[in-house]
Amino acid sequence: MSETFKPMADRVLIRRLSVATENGVLIPEKYAEQPDRGKVVAVGPGRPGVPMTLKVGDKVLLDKNAPLQT
Repeated sequence: MSETFKPMADRVLIRRLSVATENGVLIPEKYAEQPDRGKVVAVGPGRPGVPMTLKVGDKVLLDKNAPLQT
């Protein structure tokens, strides 16, 4: 069974990308020196009068210090 998510207003759903070296070796997040990266999975319609600039499939940088919403 597949679920689809439709974020409300100006919300965005992002899936974290794993950090790997050029050879494909996975590096644990705790030792990675690069900023976290993610891929946009779903985008809300935006606020009235303000269209969303992100679209599904865009790659984004995530702030390591920002709190995650669960």
